[in-house]
Amino acid sequence: MNYRKEIDGLRAVAVLPVILFHAGFGWFSGGFVGVDVFFVISGYLITSIILAEREAGSFSLIGFYERRARRILPALFVVMLACMPFAWLWMLSDQLRDFSQSLVAMSVFASNFLFSMESGYNDTAAELKPLLHTWSLAVEEQYYLLFPLFLMVFGKLEKRILFLILSLVLLFSLSVAQVGGNFSFSAPHLDEVWDWWNIPSWGFFLIPTRMWELLIGSLISFFHFGNKSNASNGSQWASLVGLLLIICSVFLFDKQTPFPSVYTLMPTLGTAMIILFGTPSTLVGRVLAHRGLVGIGLISYSAYLWHYPLFAFARIRSLNTPDTWVFAALAVAAIALAYPTWRYVERPFRDRTRISRRTIVASAALLSAAMIGAGLAGHINKGFAGRFDNVHRIDIEKKRQETWSVFLENSDLKDQLAIFPRHNIRRILIIGDSQSKDLFNALYLNKELFENQFEFRRLKFDVSCYERHLQVPDRHPCNAKTILDTRLFADADWIVVSTRWDLKAVNSFPPFAKLLTDRGKKVAVTTRPVEFVGGGSPAIIQKMSIIQSTKSFDQETLGKIFYRYRSADVEPVSAALRDVAKRHGFVFLDKSLYSCGESEKFCDALDENLRPLYFDYGHYTIEGARFFGKKIHSMRWLEPLLS
Repeated sequence: MNYRKEIDGLRAVAVLPVILFHAGFGWFSGGFVGVDVFFVISGYLITSIILAEREAGSFSLIGFYERRARRILPALFVVMLACMPFAWLWMLSDQLRDFSQSLVAMSVFASNFLFSMESGYNDTAAELKPLLHTWSLAVEEQYYLLFPLFLMVFGKLEKRILFLILSLVLLFSLSVAQVGGNFSFSAPHLDEVWDWWNIPSWGFFLIPTRMWELLIGSLISFFHFGNKSNASNGSQWASLVGLLLIICSVFLFDKQTPFPSVYTLMPTLGTAMIILFGTPSTLVGRVLAHRGLVGIGLISYSAYLWHYPLFAFARIRSLNTPDTWVFAALAVAAIALAYPTWRYVERPFRDRTRISRRTIVASAALLSAAMIGAGLAGHINKGFAGRFDNVHRIDIEKKRQETWSVFLENSDLKDQLAIFPRHNIRRILIIGDSQSKDLFNALYLNKELFENQFEFRRLKFDVSCYERHLQVPDRHPCNAKTILDTRLFADADWIVVSTRWDLKAVNSFPPFAKLLTDRGKKVAVTTRPVEFVGGGSPAIIQKMSIIQSTKSFDQETLGKIFYRYRSADVEPVSAALRDVAKRHGFVFLDKSLYSCGESEKFCDALDENLRPLYFDYGHYTIEGARFFGKKIHSMRWLEPLLS
């Protein structure tokens, strides 16, 4: 097929927004759509090459997969190898274990499966995964494992029949993306069955919801008519609309946009329109064929490979979120590294006259085996925690087990905990998820401080039930009636709702709030607790140890660091919850009052014996529960419940 400079220019339009989005530049809030542009381009080019070779009688599966190996593997292995020493030097044990798993997964082009099980694409933890961006390469290679086989089996069918089959597959894949990412099932007894269907990361990472984007490119390659020598007015306008669709997606979409979904049609159809109509004789074609854009397009694959590890390791190494100028410099560095990678790695390995098939196969097999071996070693050895002899280490799993054993012992409704034993003091029933366990544990382990004021009990209540409990009140497994019909509820003077709120839970809370008020209960709601990003509380402590090469810290220094690691999305959720509480006449209890001081810019992280107060992003250790229970008492935080 003839070389089209404007498609390389389109690659530049795809890669630059992706880099700027991952760098955190707010204007490029939808820059992630660049990956979708790449999918369409890839589907178009690869299918066009296959069709051209089939027509010439020169197509072979071995030759196809050899070409994919030459295109993808050399630069990928260079970047993976470059990441390994920095991962060893800077990553915490949990992070290195996860990185090791990604080495194995990417070596067999299954990293999208791995990341779909770990976290969402836009989660804070995802920003610390240097190889997260390789999920898109895995999707492409899975597609190209199947697509040539499909053409070999069905390629002799009439073109319109083949086009119809592929179109039906495209529509099915798009439907799976839309349903899987944007609808929930609330029919009786089906919620648990369909839970797997509604995991956002499943919809984002895996090929069933992404295949339709590559198929758009494949389908337009069947009916490509973009090589006309003269551009009609229709071509001018169509290519311009296509470019505008991509640009609007980059600037109008954000992390809250359901993706992939019908929204993804904007950048993908825009890309298809440019490929079909953006010829060199159109304005868009001439702009995209500019030598600057073409140059970036040529190195776009290497730039894509380099940018995410640079950003991830900058975040891993820094105690605070790096400044904007740091990410700007790293974005430039990604482009700078991309050129020699393209010039001295990509180009030579694509040249069959310089590097033979045997060399490609042998080197790919050797490096893949090495990556898998290194990855398995990191996984089996749990991230080689012993690397850091001179730092303060925390046995996170031990802390978690110790804490949850107390939770289980003191939170289950057994024996003396099944009822309120006294009636001459305020009886407080705490309901909610694991965050309510935190609050209950803090109060229960300090019960001697409250014995003349309060008696505390707890019942588990799933936040997901807030909206659905009225739909099937007698059959839903987490029906609110399991709480409302208990003796504890009947005897309680106050109901305290404590859970890990998000905006969806806050918006769906009013029906249950009305149920509580209809029963004549006094109600208090607690804010979503303070949470810490960057791997959680123990990770922050160990990270400081690694960077500063020390085993201990003073509380003031650590407390100020923790304040800067607070999760930013807690505040808008708390504001929305405060408004709901005000409308219903509930007492609003702000947990940040006793965990982080707004005026001092300080969050408690260690107790007086320098033991950690949290064992993850925000759950209390035993020491933390005792510590915060004492603060709750000294600050008279529960005083509003004495009325």
